[in-house]
Amino acid sequence: MKPGHTKALSAATLTFLRPLVRIFLRNGLAAKTFFELAKQIYVEVARDECGVKGKKASISRIAILTGLTRKEVQLLLTNPETRSTASEEQYNRAARVIGGWLKDPAFGDGKGHPAPLQLNGRRGSFSALVK
Repeated sequence: MKPGHTKALSAATLTFLRPLVRIFLRNGLAAKTFFELAKQIYVEVARDECGVKGKKASISRIAILTGLTRKEVQLLLTNPETRSTASEEQYNRAARVIGGWLKDPAFGDGKGHPAPLQLNGRRGSFSALVK
């Protein structure tokens, strides 16, 4: 791609991503999950549209075109839902724990702020929060 085109494409990408990221943030979609979804789409499009002589692209070709490793490409092609679902579940659990700490009065300092947590204990501890 020509240098001027790269700059213009980057600017256009930032313009259309901004409203999407606003939606993602409002709905709790972590950047890591977005990255995994983007990798998945890159791999699918490269596979379907960048093959030679009407054939789907090989793993090596997809890796070269996308900048991903062959191992990542293979994983995304064989198990596309696993990676994005796993990272989303991990993020959602962490978000729930932090949200509970910030909002639940049982874990607050009485002034509307989250209190320092002890690691273990029945009440007001990290282990109680995680449960």
